Amino acid sequence: MSVLRSLYQGTRAVQSAVKDVNRLREIATVLARHGFGALLQRLNLGLHVGRSEPLSTVRVEERLVAALQELGPTFVKFGQIMSTRPDVLSEPMCKELKKLQDRVAPAAIEDVLKQITRELGKPPAELFAAFENTPLASASIAQVHAATTHAGDDVIVKVQRPGIQRTVDADLSIMHMLARRIEDAVPEARLINLEGMVSEFERSMARETDFTIEAASIARFGNNFQGVPEVHIPRVFADLSTRAVLTMERVRGTKLTEIDKSKIDVYEVAKRYINASYKMVFQDGFFHGDLHPGNAFLEDDGRLALIDFGMVGRLSGSARDRLVDVLNALLREDLTEVARNFFELGIPQGPVDYAAFEADVIEVIERHVVGRRVNEIEVGGFFADVTEGALRHRIRMPTDYTMLFKALLTTEGLARELAPDINPVELARPYIEELVRQRYAPERLLSNAMNSAVRAATFFNTAITSGQRIIRTLESGDARLRIELSGTNEALHRLASARERQTLVMIAVLLCGAAALLQFTTLAAIFGNPLVVLALLVAAAACVGYVLFTMWRSARRREKA
Repeated sequence: MSVLRSLYQGTRAVQSAVKDVNRLREIATVLARHGFGALLQRLNLGLHVGRSEPLSTVRVEERLVAALQELGPTFVKFGQIMSTRPDVLSEPMCKELKKLQDRVAPAAIEDVLKQITRELGKPPAELFAAFENTPLASASIAQVHAATTHAGDDVIVKVQRPGIQRTVDADLSIMHMLARRIEDAVPEARLINLEGMVSEFERSMARETDFTIEAASIARFGNNFQGVPEVHIPRVFADLSTRAVLTMERVRGTKLTEIDKSKIDVYEVAKRYINASYKMVFQDGFFHGDLHPGNAFLEDDGRLALIDFGMVGRLSGSARDRLVDVLNALLREDLTEVARNFFELGIPQGPVDYAAFEADVIEVIERHVVGRRVNEIEVGGFFADVTEGALRHRIRMPTDYTMLFKALLTTEGLARELAPDINPVELARPYIEELVRQRYAPERLLSNAMNSAVRAATFFNTAITSGQRIIRTLESGDARLRIELSGTNEALHRLASARERQTLVMIAVLLCGAAALLQFTTLAAIFGNPLVVLALLVAAAACVGYVLFTMWRSARRREKA
């Protein structure tokens, strides 16, 4: 009876964890058919799925790809994303997962027309001067049709498959449940944070199934490249777009991998392509996360056209600073500095043997950088190898970084395929140098100092207020506590003095920053320096002198006490 009760409770738990038990049973059946029945039993799903097929002659990588392909769009997408994670999966597994194809039979044209009518309020025959019923491309999430607007613009209409959102939601709830079960059954899976990866994938799918997000990304890329005439970002037609329908300018051109190298200066094309990628990363902090050959075209007028902005990454200013620190140290071949900076990029998942981590990073640097000419260095490959090695030391890279490393690897690979003699590192150098100049520009130093002063003042004010509130609370209570805390007022006085000194130091920093900014003005000068600069420096020195005097006076008082 206890076995039956356990089985029943396990089944009930599974049913409450997923949105569609029938879909779960279907998934389990497919997995069992492809030889993963033993894993299902270990997960204790409480489902009878029949006997697992004995597929010992077929490699596990091939069986997994076949199962994911049969399970449909959500699992295919997840497999495609995992194929870019050599830090998590073995190289043979990543290589096999890259074979997953997101191509399915087109949806019935009647359903497509109904979806457009439902989303835009009118049938395509009224919305467009012409609409092609045969799709240009068909994928699991959406399919694309060519059309012409009443104004004569050639456009493509990306239409989400009817009912796909329900399927994705059901599959994601099942994937979350499976991830939790796998982490419980296989402790090693916790190291890669499988549940966190599914959560990140869920956010990615939410963006991919909401075309308004992609439309906003396209508009942002368009603004970022407004002053770059050699790069073409397609225009979005907002009045013909919704959450499930996206209408944009049609791009006509040749894939970069298919251009005629005898008629085109491929080095210039490769340079334009890699500069566009570096601009996104180093200047804008907003980059295309999937810039593979199918998403980059050379138009007849020579412009580089980019498409498919469903997957994008973001890097804050501080994140770009940390990345530049790594690249700077890498170019100087400062091996220990690269290891330290890369360690600061990651998120430790537990205790880390830093010496062992540093040794592994240095080994990767020696393999990728040391002894090579600059044009032979593969920055993307270096990042991929270090990221993979970091996981062995319980260090996980943030998602935006892993997406960036994959994007750099893709960009370098395609650029070198076009022009083997191109030097990606030298092309990146101006962007890195500009970021370094910006970091140490007087305006930014002054801004950082002001922000630090504001944060310090806020902290001390909060500390003073909290301390006063605690003292009032204690003094209104038990008398014994009041006696025991008789020295608290003196401590509070010291804290206030410390706050005053901190504020004066920050003011001195601000004054010195202002003096640096005004150093080269044409104001009245004495001894070669503008008077206002000398006045600011004197004021800063007075602040520092007062702080030193109060510290000396406090020390004398403590000695006498």
